Amino acid sequence: MKNDKLMKDAIIETFGYGNVFTSKELLKFYKVNEDGLKESTFRWRVYALKKDGLISNIKRGSYILDHKKTFKQQVLEEVLRGELWYMNLKKYWYFI
Repeated sequence: MKNDKLMKDAIIETFGYGNVFTSKELLKFYKVNEDGLKESTFRWRVYALKKDGLISNIKRGSYILDHKKTFKQQVLEEVLRGELWYMNLKKYWYFI
């Protein structure tokens, strides 16, 4: 689903991190921006938002914006230097 259909930035701006909102409030938000939105389409959008990690359930019908930081692996320069050293050693001493 396209991001413009999900309106992720507008949801973040409207509801904000840390604020609890209900599915009725989210449905009103979508209906203001898109008249004639079907209930099934709304449910698919909620599913896509959950799958993308933007919202998470607190309880049935209540959501919160999820702002957990994604894990980024940090590689130390020493490890990289060690790998380069090993590759050079392997190049000249291929039988090791």
